[in-house]
Amino acid sequence: MAKQLKDHNLLQAIARVNRVYEGKPGKQMKVNGFIFDYSKNAKNLKNALELFSNFAAEDIEKALLNTSEKIADLDKIHQILLDTFKTVSNKDSYEDYIVFLKEDEERRKKFYANVSKMIQELNVCRSLPDFYEKIDPAQLDTLSKDLKRFIEIKKITQTVLAERVDFSKYEDQIRKILDKYVTAKGVEILSKPINLSDIMEFNRFIEDAQNGLSNRSKAEAIAAQTQKTIHERWEQDPIFYKKFSDQVKALIETLKTAKKEDLNALLEETKQLQTEVENYEDNDIPASIREIKALHPFYRLARQDLNENASQEQILQIVQHIGAVIQKEKIVDWKTSIEVKRAVRDQLEDFLFDVVKKEMGIPLSIEFIENFINNIWNLATKND
Repeated sequence: MAKQLKDHNLLQAIARVNRVYEGKPGKQMKVNGFIFDYSKNAKNLKNALELFSNFAAEDIEKALLNTSEKIADLDKIHQILLDTFKTVSNKDSYEDYIVFLKEDEERRKKFYANVSKMIQELNVCRSLPDFYEKIDPAQLDTLSKDLKRFIEIKKITQTVLAERVDFSKYEDQIRKILDKYVTAKGVEILSKPINLSDIMEFNRFIEDAQNGLSNRSKAEAIAAQTQKTIHERWEQDPIFYKKFSDQVKALIETLKTAKKEDLNALLEETKQLQTEVENYEDNDIPASIREIKALHPFYRLARQDLNENASQEQILQIVQHIGAVIQKEKIVDWKTSIEVKRAVRDQLEDFLFDVVKKEMGIPLSIEFIENFINNIWNLATKND
């Protein structure tokens, strides 16, 4: 501000600049605006607040930040984060931090929130004109290095637990805060989100020796990531993913009490399960349709529902006909088209009554046919 502003004009100018934004994945947050006052407008703020609000003395204190108090707030949240890990014996081991945070979900959430708060506090301090004059350089160096370490602990923990890892809402703040005090490589690592759906990227991060993860933690991380994939894809083939979900859960339980000499083999077993889930592969599909993965969910459903009354050859014939009907009716936006849904249902209903029930002699009730067609349609729409 290069000229004197008063009353409504002053408040409006401040409000416009100081609008905040909470941020979201992919969007950086804004905790404050920046006002450069060359005309001593701060002295007019009291009059403006008295005129347009229920003025209280503390409003001025909140509007005009005190640098020493903000440094004290920064020190406070820094100490809270340090105290979080006061019982961790090996302060140089990321593994020990991760184990400590995994033990208590509430503790972990508080740590995540406090890391975000420290980022915000340091960013606010940096915006104050006399911040670098009032803070000791050695103190600032310690704060910045510790923040880098806390962010890294948060990132690794979130990755190990297959939680969302996205610092994009803080990216600009982290870069500005740490760029001056750590290497460019360090900032790049902190700013880059981990794609939990890309198993190659995920596994590279897990295997990175700099993260210091044990075989147990690596296996637990891969198991958690596999569970996440199963959860995301469940409706595409519930029978397939139920089987692998049970295997992953059993493996996680085994890892809790596994001996050190067994961990390498368990890690390899976890990787194998991860690969099978990622590639949607199992040995339960007949050779004749093994390469046609679009038919696999239909086959598993038909085998489950018809196995007692139909032969393997009959099940394959039914599944191939289902696949042909759906493929024939696929048009643009077919999943939301009432006409397509009706056409598919009519054709499948005729086939199940006329061919499966009458010609093949497989007993089917009206209720069974209705439920079976509903399940087929759901599988078809979830897999397109």
